[in-house]
Amino acid sequence: MTRKKDSREKITLIGFVDPLDDDDDNTGVKISTDNDEYIVEMNLTGKKLLNMIDEEIRATGRVSLDSNGAKIFDVTNFDYAPYDENDEGVEE
Repeated sequence: MTRKKDSREKITLIGFVDPLDDDDDNTGVKISTDNDEYIVEMNLTGKKLLNMIDEEIRATGRVSLDSNGAKIFDVTNFDYAPYDENDEGVEE
């Protein structure tokens, strides 16, 4: 079986994990950066972020847009964000 290549761009974010404000009572989180918000896809890795509310993290994954134009972030890995004023190539 051949695995289909994911065409979504892989990016790294540094931001805070916040609870998702959702009127549908869905449990979820978002990553808030200085410039944007990314709704976390609740896959196995994304669910681990439920324990990281209010923590600053560095997360790597792929971004897509939903039908409303919201950015959906499929997290592949994350860790606590290191403090470094000179981070380049990372969206904050």
